Amino acid sequence: MPLTPIQCRQFANECIAMAETAKLENVTALQKMAGTWLELAEQLLNGERQASTGQNAPLTEKVQ
Repeated sequence: MPLTPIQCRQFANECIAMAETAKLENVTALQKMAGTWLELAEQLLNGERQASTGQNAPLTEKVQ
């Protein structure tokens, strides 16, 4: 089952929470992971928006 934007945000929040109590050498990695989860959530949201508005159709000049 594919992930939802909400799930991705929850994973990001978990990474942020872990970073708050992690050893210093792990904080940067956890923050990067959180950022990646947030980027994925945004991409999924954009995909959902495009699908709901029909914007994923090819441009007419490409359909020849």
